[in-house]
Amino acid sequence: MESFIYLLLLLMVLWIGHLIFVYWTAQKTIGLPIEPVTKLFPDLSEQQISLIYFTSPNCAPCKKMAPIIKELEEETGRTYTIDVTKERAAAQSMGIRATPTMLLIKDGQVEKLFLGNKSKQTLRDLLGG
Repeated sequence: MESFIYLLLLLMVLWIGHLIFVYWTAQKTIGLPIEPVTKLFPDLSEQQISLIYFTSPNCAPCKKMAPIIKELEEETGRTYTIDVTKERAAAQSMGIRATPTMLLIKDGQVEKLFLGNKSKQTLRDLLGG
């Protein structure tokens, strides 16, 4: 029984370490130029503030976020969705390692990065509307 507890603790530590690694590597994206993504969305560079949403079809949190992102896209016209399974090169060049990931773009660079789900109001506030 004691070895089971140690194994469980080890798995928890490894999982937490993995989450920290993903977050740490994702933070390196802040300040990067968005040229790899502008090939997919030419009008993106013209927008002052916009949101790029990286998703994948098998991601449960992504499925939960999809209606929120779609509504924001219709309301603001400044939200762009990238399926990482179809656009691997763009996701890799932007340092995306997990989904859902959202990048707030301002003046052609990554201003902020968000991992996981966010509320519609939070995202609306970030987009300034």
